[in-house]
Amino acid sequence: MPSPQSQQTSLTSQPVDVHPLSAVAGMPAPACWEKQHHIDHLPMMPTQREQQARRRSYVVVACTMTMVMAGSTILTPLYASYRKTFGFSALTLTVNGVAVGALAGAGSAALLELGKQAKTSALVTTAAISGGGMVGIVLSGVLAQYAPFPLLLCYVVYLVLMLFVLSGVFTMVEPLPPGHRRPFHPHRPRWPARQTIPFLLGTAVGAVAYCANALFLSVLPSFFTVQLQTTNITLVATPVALFFLSLTMTQIVLHQLAAQRAAVIGLLLEAIGLGLMLYATALGSVPLLLVAILVGGAGVGLATLGSLSLVSPLIAPQERGDVFGTYYALLFLCLGVAAVAVGVLANPLGLIVAVRWITSIIMVLCLTTVGALLLRPPGPASGTA
Repeated sequence: MPSPQSQQTSLTSQPVDVHPLSAVAGMPAPACWEKQHHIDHLPMMPTQREQQARRRSYVVVACTMTMVMAGSTILTPLYASYRKTFGFSALTLTVNGVAVGALAGAGSAALLELGKQAKTSALVTTAAISGGGMVGIVLSGVLAQYAPFPLLLCYVVYLVLMLFVLSGVFTMVEPLPPGHRRPFHPHRPRWPARQTIPFLLGTAVGAVAYCANALFLSVLPSFFTVQLQTTNITLVATPVALFFLSLTMTQIVLHQLAAQRAAVIGLLLEAIGLGLMLYATALGSVPLLLVAILVGGAGVGLATLGSLSLVSPLIAPQERGDVFGTYYALLFLCLGVAAVAVGVLANPLGLIVAVRWITSIIMVLCLTTVGALLLRPPGPASGTA
């Protein structure tokens, strides 16, 4: 039988598990300490009222993200009119997207903390952002064409809806216990320190998708205005709404795809959709462009869902707000760069040549990112989307 001294040596020579419950199980401790530790770490079952409050807050966050994204696209059908009147540039439209990037990070973190499953929260986040884009375009296009005060009424309706959503924000519950809450203060951009390469790769998938998004939104209204020879704002906005509809429905129907597979398929569909868009605009074919819209929208939808599902498992709970903020800032920065690049190159090269150059570059980025994903060894972020 080993001596007490040898027992003490064997205990101290073994590595101590940093998990508190493991430490309690493997090391002697006073009974009062162990009892208190057990009580402190006992999972607290929320009451029925608390569960209802969390579900209500979850819905409020999703609706808020939808409405803020709608505000970023409400200008799209009216952009031609504002450009003639005020001389707005693509850069001005891009700076209207700052609010979307600021809310997207906080909203994604809130949905993860309020929800039960990360997979569902990723789907709700991407669907809220893409669905909001469709809501803004339809709202603006219909009211501007068929209602009085075409350049004003859509904003009045939007502000009323935003006030309704804002009233819900004030009733939200805080998912973190009081001891873990921190006062708000600005944070520097950051990403997971130990998962830098996987994080940047997952972010690259979303960034390329947002670049393709910018190309479709830049080309579709102008092409349909010329081909259909119409000034009907609703008709011109319809293909953009169809793009967002394809994007959102693809996310809902195929959300069970593994994250890496969704990203790869999405990027390939993006490249095909962009190629079809170039071919359709060269031929002047509206039916072929409609096919490009459906394919490209599906690709952007899968790629953005796969990107978020690749990134989410890499982020620690205490870093969610900061890292998601960085994630969406990079995505919207790429969207803005693609949109502004078309406008900058259009002056010396012409719009058609500028679109061809930028589209070709994004297609190459799609295929390059697919290669990087296929070469990446499987990891925890490659699970289901």
